[in-house]
Amino acid sequence: MASASSEFPIQDLLPKQETGADRFLRQYPQSDGRGVIIAIFDTGVDPGADGLQITRNGQRKIIDCIDCTGSGDVDTSTVSSIDDNGCLTGLTGRKLQIPTEWENPTGKFHLGVKHASELFPSRLCDRLKKSYRKKKWTPSHLKCTADAIREVQQSESKGPKQTFLDELAQEELVQRVELLKNLDKVCDESLPIFDCVVFHDGSVWRVVIDTTEVGNLSECTVLPEFRLQPIYGTFSDD
Repeated sequence: MASASSEFPIQDLLPKQETGADRFLRQYPQSDGRGVIIAIFDTGVDPGADGLQITRNGQRKIIDCIDCTGSGDVDTSTVSSIDDNGCLTGLTGRKLQIPTEWENPTGKFHLGVKHASELFPSRLCDRLKKSYRKKKWTPSHLKCTADAIREVQQSESKGPKQTFLDELAQEELVQRVELLKNLDKVCDESLPIFDCVVFHDGSVWRVVIDTTEVGNLSECTVLPEFRLQPIYGTFSDD
């Protein structure tokens, strides 16, 4: 059995020996696909994959990426300009800070919004929902519940209530605890909603997706058309 440190048997994925491809390439070294353009219809491609970067003669392997599904379409008919603080109000309601180094001669920005469920496959959506509950919902919910229970205990420690208003306040605290417990059972494990900003820098159209979800666009990737510049971004580092 091969050790864990053994290199992955790439030759088994492309059996060049068995098919005689290696002998053909030795005899005709220029017949390696150079100059040939191939169109591939697939459910998705990772433009950052190591094997999809540069050809043997130093050219880009991926010439262009086009979404033919429509799942990536965004309505950007809303047009806006930055305010006195250098911000746009995105369609999610978030304030989007526009970096000063962005070139936009017209000062006009097209705004759109995209829900993660329209972009990500269902299995990834399920994983993100679980991650949201674990990282965001549960810590905050536990703290709120603990604070509410503590207030009930402090109220009860003061003894019998003297007035009707005291009884109402006690009942409100108890109901707050019950509400928090019920909320945990029906937690809306929401997926992210991303603001999209499109603008023309005087030469080409560029788009930015607010992957920070807090409007910090200086941390987001500014994307031109892929055929013009092979730039791509990711939604997270996970």
